[in-house]
Amino acid sequence: MEKLALNPVEIASNEILSEKTPEQLCQTELSLTQIRSFVNFCEEKECKNEYGAYEVFITDVPEQDKEKAIDATFLEKTNIEGLSHFSDRSFEHIRYFAKEEKSDDEISSSIYGRLYISPSVENTPVLMQKIVEQHYKNNRDLACKFSRTGARNDRIVIYLTEDFGDEIDMMKEIRKDSPELFTSCNKNKLWCNIEGVDDIYFGAEPPNKAFSYGEDRARIIGEIFSLKKENLVDIDNDNELDGLFKLECLKREVNPFNFGFYINDDTISSAADDVLYGYSDEEFRQEEEYLESKALVDDWLEKNARLSDGSWLGDDVPKFNSDDL
Repeated sequence: MEKLALNPVEIASNEILSEKTPEQLCQTELSLTQIRSFVNFCEEKECKNEYGAYEVFITDVPEQDKEKAIDATFLEKTNIEGLSHFSDRSFEHIRYFAKEEKSDDEISSSIYGRLYISPSVENTPVLMQKIVEQHYKNNRDLACKFSRTGARNDRIVIYLTEDFGDEIDMMKEIRKDSPELFTSCNKNKLWCNIEGVDDIYFGAEPPNKAFSYGEDRARIIGEIFSLKKENLVDIDNDNELDGLFKLECLKREVNPFNFGFYINDDTISSAADDVLYGYSDEEFRQEEEYLESKALVDDWLEKNARLSDGSWLGDDVPKFNSDDL
């Protein structure tokens, strides 16, 4: 499986990343080969339909790990003022407030992304303790969770609420001091690589909190897989796959030129909605309507080419209406 393609940013291995933003470090443009490989991965795992794609990607772990429990007892032995934790069915959630306690609503409203790490089952609690200690040492708030079993590959999730570069610097320091904790790391194929950092991945926070970063991207691939399974799309046709991928990305407000990020400008989203939702789901499955909608999306993307370099348009976004369809 080839890695996600990157638009490289020149970063020396020892450079402090404090001034870097996610957009500078996580440029992720997928090739058609990679998109095909993701679709074929769904087929190999006998995914039933587009709704099953998330489980296919999130449970991509070694078979021997799936029944293992992850030990959380270290939390009872960690005596740090301001540290708390609570459990749900799948995760142990950790909160550390360096200065002032915040409510879950305050934390949620300030999250702009997530870091994903998938260490071995045995290394997960040890690495999690290192992460807590690193935030305590640097007087930084921490909101995170770790999986209670080895069945998922999102074993450690750190919610990003403060400076991105500072968070990456802390993770790099842990990796430098304890490289053994990062051996045998897994990776969800849909996570975004971070330039200059190994085994730690990024996911932008969804504008629609009803879905996660992984769910949004799995559904994009799952929709393409479902159409392929029904023989309604030929993924070996470059133009057809390219158009359909952009279409599915825009339906979920994902930037097709930068798979790790969302299109978060309301005016652009509105223009995309006018293009995308002129057709019902059933009409999308008809070849003639599909080709017409693809042409509209391609035209929209061409007119808004500045999407590809991460800058967003303002009042000059072209407006579409039913006449365009």
